[in-house]
Amino acid sequence: LVDAIKYIRRSWPWWDLHQGARHLIIATGDTGRDEMLHSAIRLTKNATFASHWGLTKDLPKSGWAASHRADKDIVIPIYINTR
Repeated sequence: LVDAIKYIRRSWPWWDLHQGARHLIIATGDTGRDEMLHSAIRLTKNATFASHWGLTKDLPKSGWAASHRADKDIVIPIYINTR
């Protein structure tokens, strides 16, 4: 992701114009933004993430960390067909 954003910043001015705001990133990992490197998290702090992971607070017993920002990110529910 860091390499992709570097390319975007070199090629087009829009990322730097709003420091990544007005950009949507789809996080496909099992725990959303939490799987990214810290450098990528810092670089994308103003971007909106769409993922299926909506955890807003740490759950220490499970080892899961909060990665969803309720005021910025979008949760896309997973559809499970039970038939």
